[in-house]
Amino acid sequence: MPIQNASDSQKVDYLWKKVVYGAAKTDIAGNIDATQEPYASPLLIRGDKILQESDLIPTVIPGSNTHPVTVYTTSLPAECTSAAGIPTPTLTWITGRTNWVPPEFGSTYQVKVYIGPSGQAGNVLTKATQVFATGSGSNDLWVFDYQSGILNFNSNNTPYNGASPISFTGNSVYISGAVYSGNLGLPTASNIGNAILGYFSFDGNTVTSIQSNGNIVLNAPGTGIVQVQGTDAFGLPAGDQTSRPDSPLVGYTRFNTTSKTIEYYDGTNWISPGQATVSSEIINPDGVSNTYPLSANTTSSGIFVSINGTIQQPGYAYNIVNNNEIQFTETPLTSDSVEVRLMAPSAVTVGALQFNNYTSVSLDTENINIVGNIQTTGFYNNKSNVLLGNLATTTVDSYSITSYRTSKYVFQAVRGSDVQSSETLVTHNGTTAVSTTYGVLTIGNSLGNVSATIVGSNVEIQYTPTLVNTYLTISRNFYPL
Repeated sequence: MPIQNASDSQKVDYLWKKVVYGAAKTDIAGNIDATQEPYASPLLIRGDKILQESDLIPTVIPGSNTHPVTVYTTSLPAECTSAAGIPTPTLTWITGRTNWVPPEFGSTYQVKVYIGPSGQAGNVLTKATQVFATGSGSNDLWVFDYQSGILNFNSNNTPYNGASPISFTGNSVYISGAVYSGNLGLPTASNIGNAILGYFSFDGNTVTSIQSNGNIVLNAPGTGIVQVQGTDAFGLPAGDQTSRPDSPLVGYTRFNTTSKTIEYYDGTNWISPGQATVSSEIINPDGVSNTYPLSANTTSSGIFVSINGTIQQPGYAYNIVNNNEIQFTETPLTSDSVEVRLMAPSAVTVGALQFNNYTSVSLDTENINIVGNIQTTGFYNNKSNVLLGNLATTTVDSYSITSYRTSKYVFQAVRGSDVQSSETLVTHNGTTAVSTTYGVLTIGNSLGNVSATIVGSNVEIQYTPTLVNTYLTISRNFYPL
């Protein structure tokens, strides 16, 4: 039976099943009760009509506009227009505004309805008559549709002011209440603003877990990649060692404010890049084989090997073969206790180092080339082939008395087939410098003598040749004050 020809009782049955039970009507109430209807048919909720910021609606209607609510007060209500094109136009009045806030958000949102002179919204309280949803003693009660903003009087009788009918001639209907004026539809990346989704709070560009000590996990299953883009910086969690997580997982990374370094968890320990690690492996000899696998690639000089507590010499007692196998020169006995400690430093590969404008270190395929003088405690510095063309005492080196207390030199003098090598130790007390030469080795003629003196604020190392055209090579070590 088409719904437009249905009886009022069938229409009520349809609405009862649809609205109350969310079911489609398939048969009359006498045949199938609402609880027995087999097909679900919930009321449609359009995503584009959802009040996205409904959580911000106050529970009590505010006295003025408060986002997301626009208020039409009793002193300035919304003026309605009568519906056109219906048999009784004065029964239906249109506010021209949708999504009025219904009383389900709070009883104070119940609209107030007035009838008064047209164009007099500002004088409603003094010139208009309020009519009530429950009527005023006659059949003039009204119903307001909050979603469409349309008011309907339930009868074609004229509303009454007490015992007197109210004429609509020259009058309009006025409505006081509140209209939702916030965003509609589901949140998007561009309009999410301040919101709470699931366990996350979004405030501008900040995402916060609303759970106490809650975690935020970016999950890229399978071969997915989590990438942070930008050109400025990526902030790591920072704290001292006592604030490390209680149950870390492999790969956890943080900044340690105690050591001032980045550290990561390798499954056992917190490691800082550049920090050497040592792992121990125990080998149980079978008395037959002299070759055993190791857990990582290494070199002969990159491990410590002990047998029964005695350190073994690489190259003689053992070698590394195939990058990750240790091969002993002599087959270990089954009774031997063999331990291998693997060192795993974090290395940084560079092609060159520049210390200042005058000193640098460069690397090629075979050599480390040092240009300039680098003076630090214990540094070994060379001066090669200094020509002493006459027999005059010559200052061959100097250093500040405020930099070093003691220096040690090795001199090599060469003139043809004559060779003389010696060591000289120099020290000073700030005013006097003394030296001693020892370990003199001579082939052929003696070629010279070393002395030291203080000139101004410098210690000067002097060489006096005994034969002209002597070439001198010098190496030295410095020791601080």
